[in-house]
Amino acid sequence: MLWERVQERWSDPFVVEALSAVRSMEDWAEATRRIGYHFGTDEVRRRVDRRPAYILDDGTSGKRHIASMTGPATGHQL
Repeated sequence: MLWERVQERWSDPFVVEALSAVRSMEDWAEATRRIGYHFGTDEVRRRVDRRPAYILDDGTSGKRHIASMTGPATGHQL
């Protein structure tokens, strides 16, 4: 059942439109939020709202990262 739903969404017009504009990781993050909101329940939408923003940080040498990542691997403590 789940796999059938996944396959159907590959060609869903909303998903195709949301992903067609993706040119960067920031675009990808925005597209997945839009898709989550479109198909998600109220509970899923609340979970999407709690996700950290995908930001550009000077401390990452211009690389984008998830703002809530911390620890030795990222060198950031938020």
